[in-house]
Amino acid sequence: MLDQIVQNHPDDVVAVRYHVWFPGDTDPFWQADSTEIRNRCNAYPAWSFKNPGWVYTVPWGHIDGRKSGVYAQWESLVTARAGVPSPLTMALSGWYSRSTRQGRINVRLVNTTPNAFGVTRLRFALTESGLWFSGHRHNQVLRKFFPSEAGDTLTLGGNAQADRGQDFTVSATFNQDSCQLAVFVQKDSLLGDSTLQVLQGSKVLVRDLPNTGLESRTSTELPPGRAWLSEAKPTPFKVSTRIAFGLPRAGDVRLAVYDAQGRLVKTLVEGARSAGTHRMTVSGLKSGVYFYRLEGGTTSLTKRMVVAK
Repeated sequence: MLDQIVQNHPDDVVAVRYHVWFPGDTDPFWQADSTEIRNRCNAYPAWSFKNPGWVYTVPWGHIDGRKSGVYAQWESLVTARAGVPSPLTMALSGWYSRSTRQGRINVRLVNTTPNAFGVTRLRFALTESGLWFSGHRHNQVLRKFFPSEAGDTLTLGGNAQADRGQDFTVSATFNQDSCQLAVFVQKDSLLGDSTLQVLQGSKVLVRDLPNTGLESRTSTELPPGRAWLSEAKPTPFKVSTRIAFGLPRAGDVRLAVYDAQGRLVKTLVEGARSAGTHRMTVSGLKSGVYFYRLEGGTTSLTKRMVVAK
């Protein structure tokens, strides 16, 4: 049922599936992360014939934290929620190293309304698909929250913007080609809002994040007709480094540098640029790890550089 809904609504559904104790404690996905799953389940309204205070959803499902219904109602509930405008826009970028199995996901959130909203939680969840257990294939199975299931508190004023970032690691026991990062902003009963409404969410396959390290592709190896962003040369560096980017056609772009916490440090380029290659020198940074991101249209490319003084 849920597989079909995810397939029918690829732009509307960000699925994170929690495997609980039912029908038995032998479920390996429950055993692998039982503490986080228990805490997430306890955050929802209690409805359980087995353990009062716990959530046993099947055949009931909580859609967007606000609506619940039996199997036959799930898709109509998803469709209805998808038609409700969100006050937020969300854009994801980041990088991932297949050799170290470490990466970083960056998120830019913009409140598109003039009204501030209360404190919410920003959560980063790693899921894995294609897992077989008890004769069934399981998808979007929760593997780990980063840094934890509690998430980060987030408050946005009217027409305000927030940039956040989160480091993550894909365990050697997970198939990195089947893992996905789900990012969502949710109201929280612990913060005074029991609706648990998800205000915005997005997802990206780990394998689709730009590689960094030894596996990084150079600009000449990128498919023709696409924008590209070079590695910083040199990196690490003390005083300055050079980077370049290429555009297949003229257009408005933004190239900015962010620190390890996802905060904007400086904007290198903003505005219209011609098609072709553009080169620049980056300097004036303190020691630390930085990320630089090229954005324009549907393009979002991110690379990493290190300052070591």
